[in-house]
Amino acid sequence: MAQFLFALGRQASAVILFASLTTPAMALTTFAQFHQLNVGDIAVYNDMGASASIALIPAQVSFEILDWGPLGNYSVTLTGSATTNSPFIINAGIGSRAGWSGSMQFTSGGTNYLTVTFTNALLVGVMGGSTAAFLASAPGSNVTFTTDVINVAPLYMEGLALGISSLVPAFGSGSATYRGALTGGFHADLVPEPASWALLIAGFGLVGVAARRRRHQPVSLT
Repeated sequence: MAQFLFALGRQASAVILFASLTTPAMALTTFAQFHQLNVGDIAVYNDMGASASIALIPAQVSFEILDWGPLGNYSVTLTGSATTNSPFIINAGIGSRAGWSGSMQFTSGGTNYLTVTFTNALLVGVMGGSTAAFLASAPGSNVTFTTDVINVAPLYMEGLALGISSLVPAFGSGSATYRGALTGGFHADLVPEPASWALLIAGFGLVGVAARRRRHQPVSLT
């Protein structure tokens, strides 16, 4: 957005600054996170060569709402799964596998605390290590949140970051099955409110007015 505004010309720089100041800040907010309540492996990664899958063994986790909802920690059941047909790639000691699609659910007593669906997520880890990361965020992937308790609409730039720890055997060892503990969080940006969009549009209008006035200023012949 800033590059587009500055491309309109230096002559309207003061108005451009105004338009920029009226644009709401777009900082990612981690609105929820979770960690296991028990010690053990709940993430099972199956490598089948041409394809792979991750299954979450149903487990009780502490689900913490940090923003946009009833703040606090809640004991919920985590379930989920994901699959990919993308190859496993090794580059400079880092192993990765893209193209993951799936979902995960945090529920308790029929209440959907959070359901996350995603496509084109990435699994990455240091070869021979005991940890790995599972990442998904726009625009490279599509993440969608639905919930009964958190006000997640309207949002954009949804994302998730999960950590798989205590991975056995070591990541990328060639084993068919890996197991590990799981933790992670979920983030997003708020969509600007209509009033904010109105201010931004007004800023664009002022840019045009300033540019026209500049062009029509009388030229001195002396």
